[in-house]
Amino acid sequence: MSQLSVTSFYNNSKIVQRLILWIRENAINSKSTAITSGAALAVTLLVLTKLWRRRSDKDTPTPFIGIPTPKGCRPIVGHLLTIGPDRIQKFHEWHKEFGPIFHIKLGVNNTLVVADPYITHDLLVTNGKHTSNRPAGIFMHDFGSGGLGGIASLQSNDDMWRTVRRIIDNSLDPHKIRNEFSPVLHKEAEEYVDLVATGENIDPLPHLLRVSLNFTLIITFGVRTTSIDDPVYKKAIYCITKNMSFSDFKHVGGMFIPTLKLFDPILGVRKDVNDHMEKHCIPFYLEQVEKALSNDGYNLTKVLNDELNEGKKTGPYHILLPTINDVVVAGTDTTAVTITWAFLQISTMPEVQKKIQGEIDIFVKKNGRVPYFWERGETPYMIAVQRECFRMRPTTEFGISHAASQDFEWNGNYIPEGTWIMPNNMEAHLNPAKYPEPEKFIPERFLENYETMTASANGGAKERDQFNFGWGRYVDTKIK
Repeated sequence: MSQLSVTSFYNNSKIVQRLILWIRENAINSKSTAITSGAALAVTLLVLTKLWRRRSDKDTPTPFIGIPTPKGCRPIVGHLLTIGPDRIQKFHEWHKEFGPIFHIKLGVNNTLVVADPYITHDLLVTNGKHTSNRPAGIFMHDFGSGGLGGIASLQSNDDMWRTVRRIIDNSLDPHKIRNEFSPVLHKEAEEYVDLVATGENIDPLPHLLRVSLNFTLIITFGVRTTSIDDPVYKKAIYCITKNMSFSDFKHVGGMFIPTLKLFDPILGVRKDVNDHMEKHCIPFYLEQVEKALSNDGYNLTKVLNDELNEGKKTGPYHILLPTINDVVVAGTDTTAVTITWAFLQISTMPEVQKKIQGEIDIFVKKNGRVPYFWERGETPYMIAVQRECFRMRPTTEFGISHAASQDFEWNGNYIPEGTWIMPNNMEAHLNPAKYPEPEKFIPERFLENYETMTASANGGAKERDQFNFGWGRYVDTKIK
């Protein structure tokens, strides 16, 4: 509070004048005790603070004044009860009623839900310096790092986040993937085909989970699993599945309604997370770190350890572990589920399958083998089908929300600090202006797109093929 503000505040507030006079009288009264004076001062400061906040609120612009808000906002819970069990459908209805952007309250949190990719790009990329934080979670485990590690839990304006992001980006550089990992990853794909090409009905997901887990383990630790019965596979999938279960309302409700945190001792929210991490995940990751550091080949753990842990091979590895956990969890389930959805979509489209097979047959006849990633230009229809599958069934309906790191103005609207911004991938991928006849499966719409997904994800909204991989500073590091 500036001196001018204090003077103005004092001169215009009789309550403040009376309180200060009362303190003076008590201070010079010989019967007055230090406790009484201290209490008087505390009361005065409390009143001053509340009065100042009330005055400040009058000077603050009204937020979201040009952005529509649905009815049904209730005290404490906001729109949570109005949304109901089917968030996708309710948001679809609200977008039809209110347009490409609307404002809701998720508990106490102001939230902007955005369907139009051009608006999302403007908010999260053009205005990225204001909107590149993440909503603070309540069930994160920092692995004893003191909040220093990780890439999913840290904010993008944090020096450690930038360091970790740079290391991962460099480690997953396309040239490094091609030179170091392509033959190994190619072998994983061949092994998967041999497992499922039995002519019998088979659930592809467990085997796809192992393939995507192996991709992650090979790059991160230089190790792999041999089957879905492998103890390493079972431990890893248990850790991943349990981690993901902590996104239920019991564990995240306090993000929306802070008073629910008072029930943590009864519900055991923090204990659930700590027990799982300390009894299962940390021992598993430490075992893999030791393997990685003794491995002769290249792996991400070595690079992280060299930069974040000064290359020490005796631990502690508490700064490495949050990042390792983020990479393993984010890189396994999402990949497997996305590919499973793609299989499900084209399983009912025999003509699409024939066209893909025809492209591959031509390549095999010419080269005596199936194509590598960098030869994807030889199979344009197959790549177009892949992109269309991603569009029709996004990896996540809404991705991970961003949060405003400070107050800012957008299109004449005052957006307060802490506002959540939620990209609606489902609606963005059904935008008829960008995708004509969006309800139809039309791979041909992508036949002229020769960019890698990395290049596409880092382009403008007009150039992007789809929006699965995030926005701005949080574009996924694992896509190629």
